Amino acid sequence: MSTRLTERMRHSEYPRIAGSYLVLELSNVCNLTCVHCAVSESNHPHHTTMGHLDVSVVDALIEDMVKHNIQFDVLILFWLGEPLLHPRFSTIYRRLVRAIWKHGIFTSIEVHTNSILLDAVKRRVLLNRLPVPQKIHCTIDAFSPDTYQSIKGRNALHEVNLNVEALLREKSGLESTSLQVVLQYIVGSNNVAEVPDFHRYWTTLADSLGQPFVVSAGQIPDGQRDGIFFRQLDCPTEEEQHHEGRVFVTAMQQLGVPFPQHSPVLESSNGLQPCSGFWKSPTIDWQGNLTMCTRDNTLQNGLGNIAKTPFSTLWWGEQQRHNREQVARSNYDSLSLCQTCFVPNSCNHSTITSEEIQQYQVSS
Repeated sequence: MSTRLTERMRHSEYPRIAGSYLVLELSNVCNLTCVHCAVSESNHPHHTTMGHLDVSVVDALIEDMVKHNIQFDVLILFWLGEPLLHPRFSTIYRRLVRAIWKHGIFTSIEVHTNSILLDAVKRRVLLNRLPVPQKIHCTIDAFSPDTYQSIKGRNALHEVNLNVEALLREKSGLESTSLQVVLQYIVGSNNVAEVPDFHRYWTTLADSLGQPFVVSAGQIPDGQRDGIFFRQLDCPTEEEQHHEGRVFVTAMQQLGVPFPQHSPVLESSNGLQPCSGFWKSPTIDWQGNLTMCTRDNTLQNGLGNIAKTPFSTLWWGEQQRHNREQVARSNYDSLSLCQTCFVPNSCNHSTITSEEIQQYQVSS
């Protein structure tokens, strides 16, 4: 991290916890219908109305965060739509990167994309030289066209591979860039057989470019090395979660891929513990609605709209303070969505310690 960015991160009016991230949905429109995504569900409430985030909401969020010196570790531009479909993606991305560089409101920025629209123009935007840690997650999830189409609902694997290969080649030809390229593969029963071929193909390409990949599961290691990130499929029920968890763990063990974050736990937890989402992961949809985790795609735990009320007012407001007081005691009586959440049994679960909760309460 640059010295200038580090200096900006030292003092904050509001508390920042390690591992925190803010999700900002640029669009809920998608050019795929992945079977594991709400986009594929008929009449899902999140897609009753379709559209793109207004740039004025981005500007208001930046202004509010700068005004109150609010800081989160990571900004993620993605939720339940394809961010590159936003007609002003390049403008928004440049604006956010410059705000991070100038004000230190985030330590890094990520774009999650299916890469169908990762054309030459967008690749140039991403391959900038601003000293802000940047990451692009190219979610591919298959090796063969048939498997890709069965998972994604469209046969676009060829163009995706061409775009991702072009990005890797263009990056390898630059003297410097702050972009880390991550090829994401969500492992499930429907594609686990292709994991070895996918791994072999992309690591071979990276080796040929003189940029060997780092390969991980559970969490991509920090740093600037490009790599493959094998991710566990999150499921709606406990039974499915346990089954897919075993599929994922077995595949990673056979491939010899370590779990850098923590060892996966497949057993049921003894009751719900304090969920980190209430402290660490504010999530904003394309209309400006704020909630606290991406699983809440129907806004059952919604806090309000940042286009009408500043983000700082909502995230540190009375309703969220009450939520945190209850969740800190593992009390989810008024949070029905959380009562049926099985993410804590997933390798994708992010934890929060009692010390972090106390630090947040004192700082607030």
